[in-house]
Amino acid sequence: MMLHQQTPLGSQQETPRTGGALRIMGRSGGMPAYAVGHLTQVDMGPDIVRYLEGIDESLEPFGGRFRIHGGPVERLEGTWSGDLIVIEFPDMQRARDWYSSDAYQAILPLRTNNSEGQVFLIEGVGDDHRAPDVLARAR
Repeated sequence: MMLHQQTPLGSQQETPRTGGALRIMGRSGGMPAYAVGHLTQVDMGPDIVRYLEGIDESLEPFGGRFRIHGGPVERLEGTWSGDLIVIEFPDMQRARDWYSSDAYQAILPLRTNNSEGQVFLIEGVGDDHRAPDVLARAR
């Protein structure tokens, strides 16, 4: 089952650092955050169907939107197997709140008992981000 929504989440705001350039910010003013899953094995049975039927409702109060939900990849380097899932949230706190919410925790075992893989939260970067910016974090 493929789900892919293209609903913009953020609002445009000026950033002094870039001399007035626009970047997309989460609705709360923070940087968008992402729940990322790399599922390497999924037993597509009744529990996974129930999980898929319930996840959208769990995301809604937290502004979560699917950006990638499985599908074929065009592999350019290395090896790949499984499915990539990326859900965008307005900020990291909303991503954390979604994952720990009663609604999501109620359906989570439907996935974890029927799949293998890794899931994590990560903060995004602004439109003004440049590759050398990571050097400042490394120092």
